[in-house]
Order: sequence, then structure tokens, then C-alpha cells
Amino acid sequence: MIHPKKVERNYGNAIYVTPWLGDQNDNELQLLTKYLLQLRDKANLRCIEKRNWKIHF
Repeated sequence: MIHPKKVERNYGNAIYVTPWLGDQNDNELQLLTKYLLQLRDKANLRCIEKRNWKIHF
């Protein structure tokens, strides 16, 4: 569940991940690590569309 109050002041920086529910095959954090490594040299993350970050992998 997304909590709008938590990102209301930093909306352009939010990267939403699915909560972990105990599935041992869940690899979302591994995918997120790869995605964040792609962004590490970017000067301005707010101009990057992050809503569908998972489709890149």
C-alpha cells in the first residue's frame, strides 16, 4: 500500500516497491539494486520517470 503522506514532499524521488510477504522467490530488492545502480550517476533524479521501473528488467 502506498502512503501518499510519506512521499507528498518528495513525490519526484519516490520509487515504489511491492511489500515483501515472505515469498522466498521474491527478487524485487535485487532488481531495485540494479535499477539504483543505473541511476547513481544521474544529476537530477526528479526528471526520470520511475513509476514503471520494474519493466526495465
